Amino acid sequence: MVYGTKRCFWRSCVVLTCRQVKGCPLKVMVTAVSDASRVICSGDGLRVGTVGKEIRSFINTRQAGPGELTAHCVGPHKVAYCELYDHGDGTFTLNVKPQEAGRHALTVKYGGQYCPPLSPSSLLFGNTSLL
Repeated sequence: MVYGTKRCFWRSCVVLTCRQVKGCPLKVMVTAVSDASRVICSGDGLRVGTVGKEIRSFINTRQAGPGELTAHCVGPHKVAYCELYDHGDGTFTLNVKPQEAGRHALTVKYGGQYCPPLSPSSLLFGNTSLL
């Protein structure tokens, strides 16, 4: 998913001593830069959960600029099911459903960068009787 990526071209004229510099107007491509440190992650599902039950977290990228949001969760032997739902306004819902008990590594990246302090992080999933 890519949210709000924009590229545009600007034409710029440079004038030196009342004369336009040779080669003007210059064509300059402008792109926005993403900042993963400005991503806000919240929700009860960021620490502990139960095998087979979905946990839900909320991610806000509105202040982070344009970029691609990715999430990946790996258990001791199996990959957990991860689903990112894009609300279309820079906010996302992350649903994680583990397939096995144990410690899982959750990685959330925005614009190819880890989202601190959440990512990378460790989640503990257990059976209902263990939690």
